[in-house]
Amino acid sequence: MPAVAALTLLVSGIPMHRIEDTNPSHDTQSTIKAIAPVAGYVLDTARDLAYTAIEAARTAQQVVTVELDPTVLQIARLNPRSSALSENPRIRPDHRRQLR
Repeated sequence: MPAVAALTLLVSGIPMHRIEDTNPSHDTQSTIKAIAPVAGYVLDTARDLAYTAIEAARTAQQVVTVELDPTVLQIARLNPRSSALSENPRIRPDHRRQLR
């Protein structure tokens, strides 16, 4: 994983990961731990920067991840910590229904 700190998105001033007394990386780990074991097929909706999809793909058979907002998709492409989204064959992004 890149040395860049994990970022989060703000949507209408609301962070998409918990950041008080934690950070987006730890928040993702907490989410995965709460649903463990992660196995089989996973559907990740409103994926934003894909941290949860990337972590779930470590043990899941396949992760289908959906993000509708083209701006969020562009931000994820620029975020080094989201690069595993396109590098992991177990992750299948679904962009068919993007907002216009």
